[in-house]
Amino acid sequence: MSSGTLPLPLVAGVAVAAAGLGALGTYALLTSNKEKGSSSSSSSSSSSTAPRSMTSKSDWQKFDKDYAETELRIIREEEERKQQALLSGSKDEVFLEQMNRTILFYGEDAFDRIRHARVVVVGLGGVGSAAAHVLLRSGVGWMRLVDPDVVTLSSLNRNSLAMRKDVGRAKVTVLKDYFAAISPETTVEAMQMFFTEDLAPTLLQCNPSFVLDCIDNRDTKVALMHYCKVNNIPIISAFGAGSTCDPTKISITDIADTFGCPLGRDVRKHLRLRNVTNGILCVSSIEKDRKKMIPLTDDEIAEVKLQKEQGVKRLLRVGTLGVSMPIPNIFGTAMANAVLNSLSGLPVIFKGEIYVPPSSNESMRWHKILTKTEHHLSKTPPGEVARALSADDLKYVAEHVWAGKSSVPPANEQGRGGMNIARWRRELPLGINNLVILNDVEYAYHKKPATAALPVEKAYPPEIVSRIDHVLRLDTNPDHH
Repeated sequence: MSSGTLPLPLVAGVAVAAAGLGALGTYALLTSNKEKGSSSSSSSSSSSTAPRSMTSKSDWQKFDKDYAETELRIIREEEERKQQALLSGSKDEVFLEQMNRTILFYGEDAFDRIRHARVVVVGLGGVGSAAAHVLLRSGVGWMRLVDPDVVTLSSLNRNSLAMRKDVGRAKVTVLKDYFAAISPETTVEAMQMFFTEDLAPTLLQCNPSFVLDCIDNRDTKVALMHYCKVNNIPIISAFGAGSTCDPTKISITDIADTFGCPLGRDVRKHLRLRNVTNGILCVSSIEKDRKKMIPLTDDEIAEVKLQKEQGVKRLLRVGTLGVSMPIPNIFGTAMANAVLNSLSGLPVIFKGEIYVPPSSNESMRWHKILTKTEHHLSKTPPGEVARALSADDLKYVAEHVWAGKSSVPPANEQGRGGMNIARWRRELPLGINNLVILNDVEYAYHKKPATAALPVEKAYPPEIVSRIDHVLRLDTNPDHH
């Protein structure tokens, strides 16, 4: 590690040991105190050791209650002693204990990169406050928070940390204060100001590892994204998170692949005018807006008109949109997760693990094709196929037996439209334990009459036969049939 950063000596050992101390300590305390009986203390001896004469049920109930209270008191006292011992240690030890689960997940080298990261979060509403909060608790070493606004009562429904006592205070100051209490080892700069294109060189001269765009004004958002793109500064941008309530519609993609979001469409249009069409990560939702913008009042309309006449450029939204807490916070958490993955060397998107369960229409298509193929190859009546297998059975086989991948190793991940289901061994009955899922090329080979006429041992290499039989748990010994 370079100078000026926290050392990580024996981090793995400390973290692993810490993971089990709580449960192990509690178990040891309970066991030792039960064995010691009255030796713990004069106060505990009367309640921890049963009297010689316990004649009634109420006597035993009182004994059990007193015993439980004594054990809990001893455990609490021991936990307090442990906490005091921990807090009396060096700041490095305290910080490493606080971050031990993060270190275990990412590894020491990756955590070192996270610790060295310099992150700028622009906009601290529901999205930005959640993103900054996650990055802080994950060990990011330096953050610059940029927002011109103050905490209002109406923003408390989505701000991740602000309380009623913070109403009227600058958002950047509120978060900086809370962050100092959570992780004082992180350097936080609070800048209460608008981001503008003119200020971009000043606000981003800190050589940031990542910029998080959590702005809800289109022109300002476009200016920030454009500046980062042309200056090769990694940036992730949040599109519209208000007026939505379905987290399954949220995705992280390149801006070129975003769709369905009105704000995103507007941003893409104006970035295109600046010759930017891709290369920027975005969090967006394809969900249709559940609520419309509340119409402006006459006074607000007059204010906007006056600003236009005076040539004043608006930097904040004037309209108001209904929004609940979950979606903005999920947006912010998703942004922070993408940043942490990038800093640690993990893929931002695990494309190889994308899996969409088959639709009912697709399982019906599989059933029709299987019925036709069985009739062609084995003269199996359609009614017999229908009695043996339903469309739901085929969906189960695809999802739970083969996890949506080809049965032929290596398990190829193919487009869902290019997969089909077929009987594996012709000599065995048709059933869910005798089906394979194949891509188009594999299926074309498998359904050939010449292939179907052969035992699978002659049609396929032994390693393929062995793997498929193992997954299907087939008993291929003819003596057992």
